[in-house]
Amino acid sequence: MLFCGGSVDYPKFSGNCPRLLVSLDGKLAGPLAIPDARNHTKSPKGNLSRLIMIKHLILALVLGVAAVCCSASSVYADSVTLTGGTVSTLGGVSSVSLTGQNFSITYSGEIPQGMVTSFGFNTSTSSFGSPLVISNGVSSTFFKGSLSFDNSTVSGSLLAYGSLQDLFLNQNPLFNVTFSGTGYMTLSDVSGITQTQFSVGSPSAVPEPSTLVLLLTGGLGLVPLKYRRRFRNRRE
Repeated sequence: MLFCGGSVDYPKFSGNCPRLLVSLDGKLAGPLAIPDARNHTKSPKGNLSRLIMIKHLILALVLGVAAVCCSASSVYADSVTLTGGTVSTLGGVSSVSLTGQNFSITYSGEIPQGMVTSFGFNTSTSSFGSPLVISNGVSSTFFKGSLSFDNSTVSGSLLAYGSLQDLFLNQNPLFNVTFSGTGYMTLSDVSGITQTQFSVGSPSAVPEPSTLVLLLTGGLGLVPLKYRRRFRNRRE
């Protein structure tokens, strides 16, 4: 029989409401053994093992993310010397058309307003039209990179991918290209907006003013000689 109530003194148990085992004849048999919840808490050793497991999981996750981020760097970067083409910026729009040995890139996209000579490009976020890059016979419409130019040089780099998903996740690149070239920069006014353009190669030879004067006077001096010959031919 289970008895609970009152205050009972027992050599091994005391309390306001002890639970006691009472025999059928009314004699006290002893306290009822009640499991102590504190005996069922996890041991320090178990908690330590769990912490170590969590740390291992976090470390594995960090290593996985790092592997994805660094996968692009494992692709060999081809170095290309540009042989032709132009780069221009006008009213927040960039236009790129460059060529080199076994290489070409065509791209148009949004850039900040103003006179911009350095910008990034990404066919998934800021391009329009029909972007295309070709390197050693492999073509792609999914690529990203950066480009800059000054009065005499242009340089840049890009990573090309096989799909839009690979571009977003920065994984499985098809090829990596760095390119550079020499040329000249020109500024022109287009409907009140300044266009900045870089052209690869040497500028076309333009005669100096003194040379133009000599050519002009020399040409005018030939005119009387021409008419004199015609007059002689008529008299003969």
